[in-house]
Amino acid sequence: MKRLFALALAAAIVGCMTAGCSTGAQLKVGEASFVETENGADGIKSNGSDVRDFRYGSFNDCTVSFAPGNCDAVSKFEVCGYTFLNASTFAIEVERNGEVCELKKAYEKGWLSEKDIAQIYEIHKKNEIEHFNAEELYKEFE
Repeated sequence: MKRLFALALAAAIVGCMTAGCSTGAQLKVGEASFVETENGADGIKSNGSDVRDFRYGSFNDCTVSFAPGNCDAVSKFEVCGYTFLNASTFAIEVERNGEVCELKKAYEKGWLSEKDIAQIYEIHKKNEIEHFNAEELYKEFE
């Protein structure tokens, strides 16, 4: 009986760890895309945690992605005069040649131009308003 329970528990753990796993397609410059998920809802992983997996696209040999936090509190930061908002904590991560940093640091390092930041901002804002009803949030903070 203990052995059967242990096997069932192990199977459940493996199932939870692999639920919602997906691979992102290669993106063109400035092309935003949600990762297709098992539950059919764009950007929501099916692992029960409602974590979004959103990629803004590729800019100057950098891959830019949304990195969700785990605290439900309005979060914002500014880069080049653009205020990035979200209804929970978050970061926008930039990967270049295996190195990862946050959006502001990538701009400061010269990885991204002001034009790139403007494009990423427009993609971010459009995504937040269309998929997460953040229009009021943007009206309040802009």
